[in-house]
Amino acid sequence: MDFSFTKDQELLRDMVREFVKRECPREYIRQIDERGEFPHDLWEKMSEAGLHGIAIPEEYGGSGGDIISQVIVAEEFSSYPGSLEERSRFLFP
Repeated sequence: MDFSFTKDQELLRDMVREFVKRECPREYIRQIDERGEFPHDLWEKMSEAGLHGIAIPEEYGGSGGDIISQVIVAEEFSSYPGSLEERSRFLFP
């Protein structure tokens, strides 16, 4: 049995990793943590990137991915930087 990612899953992982690096710099995360704010601007950018509803079929308004894709997105957000791990519970309820 092969548990490797498919090419599409690898592309998704790389895209999300770059998104997180670009949109979630440590200073930004520190500031929203200090203020105790929900990151509405980040939420909108995630929507624009198609990261919400990734495991929901397209006919129901989702991105048509699968649960593995959802886990890839959640893992990338929760692994960089450390304080974003706490935020990921709001981003991926």
